[in-house]
Parts: sequence; C-alpha cells; structure tokens
Amino acid sequence: MQRILARVGDLERPRPRTHLVTLITDPAGEPWLTDPGFGSGLLTPLPLRADAETTQGAWTYRLRRLDDDRWHLQEAAAGEAWLPLYTFEIAPYHAVDVEMANHYTSTWPGSPFVHRPVVVRKDERAVRRLLGRQLTVVRPGRPDEVRDVEESEIGAVLRDLGIDLTPDEVGVLASAEAAPGAGPGRPARP
Repeated sequence: MQRILARVGDLERPRPRTHLVTLITDPAGEPWLTDPGFGSGLLTPLPLRADAETTQGAWTYRLRRLDDDRWHLQEAAAGEAWLPLYTFEIAPYHAVDVEMANHYTSTWPGSPFVHRPVVVRKDERAVRRLLGRQLTVVRPGRPDEVRDVEESEIGAVLRDLGIDLTPDEVGVLASAEAAPGAGPGRPARP
C-alpha cells in the first residue's frame, strides 16, 4: 500500500494536496487506486490504467495520464460531461505529509469541514450529502433533491447515512450547528 496526496478539483485552479488516497497492488502486480474517504467518489478500487473507463453503479470513471506523470480522476454520470475529481502523482509521501494535510483540513478556519457537519454517502444509484442542515440527494438524470433538515431529524438522517450517534452526541452536533456566528469561515461562538 502506498499513501498518495491528491489535489481536489480542476487542473486550472490547483488546491493544496489535502486528500488522501491509496495505491495498492494486487497479487498479479497490477496497481489499483483506492479511495474510501472521498464521499462522492469511487465505490470500489479502480485499476490504474490511462483512459480506461470503469462503470460503478450509475457512474463511470476514468483516469487520464497527464504529460508530467500526474493522474487526473474524472467522473461522468448518465451521459453527462466528464467532471474533475482530483489529480495526484505517484511519489513518496510520508506520515508527516498526511498529518499536515489533516491538520490543515481539520483546523483551518476556511476549511469546509470545521464549521458544520459534512457527511457524504454514495451508492450505486445516488449521492446523499448532508452539509450543515441541508440534505441533497443527487441521482443521475434527475433534478437534485434539496431540503433543510430540522433539528429533530438530524439523528435519523445521520443513521440513514450510516452514522449512529447517541442522543447526547446528536444534541451537541445540533447545538454547534445552530450557534450564532457559525458558518463557513467563521467558527461558532461559545
């Protein structure tokens, strides 16, 4: 297994390498890209092959090999255009690199992960995304379903997304989300 740090998003506006993926090699010696942490990404490992299209449920993925030995993961759904997910290069990364990326995404005030719950669950048919109190369901070829989640529903919505919290944990999460001044780029006030 090899740790790799990727840049999420498109090629024109590079972001820092903050997303961790892994490269594994099967018994026959073929490398595979694995990514259990990108909520709206791969459902299963993807062979590291340039331009080979692989369908997983309603989504098709391909890896493009760029001129400078970087790899670019793209996704298409139900005849839609290819969308950029992230870019990576196969190079040595150390535990300290991963630690720094984690520190940045979990503490930087502008990070989307520090001021609201971010839960994404993808299956063969849909992507369900809870950002703060907004639940979005994306199904290829259909309009997105978007709704606000009431405080009393948070525990049930999280359970549906595969996260089972105690009532006390749900209460802490709900009160942090509702705190004055909370929002992207602004920490909640005590």
